Amino acid sequence: MPVTIYNETSQIRVQMLFLDLFRRNKGSLSGEVIISGLPEHKQLSVRLYMFRVESSTAPWPFNGTPPKGSYPSGISIREMNDPPEKPLKFKTECKCGFYHIDVGVIAIRAVGGKLYAHVEHFFPHEVPSEIVARRETSVRLNIQWPPTPIEDLPSYGTIHPSKKLPKERP
Repeated sequence: MPVTIYNETSQIRVQMLFLDLFRRNKGSLSGEVIISGLPEHKQLSVRLYMFRVESSTAPWPFNGTPPKGSYPSGISIREMNDPPEKPLKFKTECKCGFYHIDVGVIAIRAVGGKLYAHVEHFFPHEVPSEIVARRETSVRLNIQWPPTPIEDLPSYGTIHPSKKLPKERP
């Protein structure tokens, strides 16, 4: 049955009702990432990955080691070119349900005159976080950077830039 809209106020109400239908099964997740023991670094990228699971007692997908290509779209908390003082806070809207949270961090580090991209994934909670319709779930994601020296970490290859990079200013 078609709906006839007679005035602007009615049109706004219909649009709001329409938008409300899409938000009924969504909630939001907000919070802050706290990184302890992070070594000196040139740049930092932090992303949040949310793995949907069936219940509050569901184990980590892939036994806590997701293979390449299995990660859902990430939520950017900080990009490489963001200022270092940017707080690691986030807020995202998602479908209701239970989610295991993974924090992916890339720290660009200078060690022995070379630059390294030190990549780590952290799983700060043992149990999934629940997202409830029309509510905000707040989390604090405390992660501890591993103390392993960069020389002792496995290497997955070397990237050589095709152009010379501009010299860094003091």
